[in-house]
Amino acid sequence: MNNDEKEMIKRSNFSTETDKERSSTDARKTKTHTILPWMHTQPEVSEAIDG
Repeated sequence: MNNDEKEMIKRSNFSTETDKERSSTDARKTKTHTILPWMHTQPEVSEAIDG
């Protein structure tokens, strides 16, 4: 295995790690959004959401 191949493997490992981090961040965003419906119990807030 030459140095270029080693470098490629390092990079691909790094990118998979970044993808994992990105997906966990997305999951956190989704959780936040699933909590939001309680706002609909407040009339002024639900008006703002519905436009």
